[in-house]
Amino acid sequence: MSDIHYFPRSVQREELVLTNTMMLFRRLYHYDSERFNRFLNLLVENAETDGGIDMSLKFKSQHVGAILDGSISQDSFKIVIETKPYSQHQIGHIRHHFASFREEQHQLFLWINPEPIDLTYKQIVLDEISDFNAANRKEIKFATVTFKDLCHLLKSMVADHETDLLAMTEDYEDFCSTAGLVKTMETKLRVVPAGASFEQHMSFNVYYDRRVNSYQPHKYIGLYKDKAVRGIGKITCIADIDYNRITYSLIKASILEGTLSQQMEFLLMKVIKDAKQNYGFDLTTDCRFFFVDGFYPTYFRKDSPYGITGKRYIDLESVGGYHKNFDTSEIAEVLTGKGWK
Repeated sequence: MSDIHYFPRSVQREELVLTNTMMLFRRLYHYDSERFNRFLNLLVENAETDGGIDMSLKFKSQHVGAILDGSISQDSFKIVIETKPYSQHQIGHIRHHFASFREEQHQLFLWINPEPIDLTYKQIVLDEISDFNAANRKEIKFATVTFKDLCHLLKSMVADHETDLLAMTEDYEDFCSTAGLVKTMETKLRVVPAGASFEQHMSFNVYYDRRVNSYQPHKYIGLYKDKAVRGIGKITCIADIDYNRITYSLIKASILEGTLSQQMEFLLMKVIKDAKQNYGFDLTTDCRFFFVDGFYPTYFRKDSPYGITGKRYIDLESVGGYHKNFDTSEIAEVLTGKGWK
């Protein structure tokens, strides 16, 4: 897929984080309002709200007086959203938001943060809400969620065949990643369809893709074939390389990560030749090559229906038994026999 974005990119500013988060909610609601209601209920379930959200919702992004991060409301239910891209502690700013609640039957103040909220600060917010409730006869409740939790929940509700919705959710996750809201690069596995070239990747410990194809920052590549990830490797070098057919030499366009050794260059010559002779792939121009420490065999099966037609991302921290200090061979062992959706 080419580098097409559903959500704007810019320098990290709280207004942009708010805009994209509210845009995500709007688009999900208009795509499938019933699913959006389920998503919202799951998102705020820790707030112990009564009943569900099953009526039309109204989106707002501003409030007279203090600037409100965002709100979702209906006649008897209102959620005020506070996005904090820098994990700021600004109790005075938060206090102003309480005035946006009116006479709704259910009222929730939802805090979305890159990291789990500090327990001491959480208690300060709870005390402020308690004082406000007592003074104004309100019943505002408080819930917190991280951008990472938000992305994981969203992806869990999208089926593989819903390509448009899947592309939108992955683009929001990519925005969160590039904005520093979700820090999972060191544990992120990019699953790529290998198909006919699976054996070549496993043999040479090199994966390749077109430069135009975008991807989120990640540390691991998983080779997918026949409903399972069957090889995993840790990236050691990423390079944009062209091949001159006249001089039989490599042209280094750009080294994006790591160091390209002479041994890697020699290996790349073999990969380019092998891809043409055995698979009919022309890798001489516009290709990006991913060198790994080795593609280790594994069997990480896909339990949900359908195959994959494009890349998928999995946070290895969500896999039982994984530890950040594991080397790639140990990760391959942990994945073997487990499933993902």
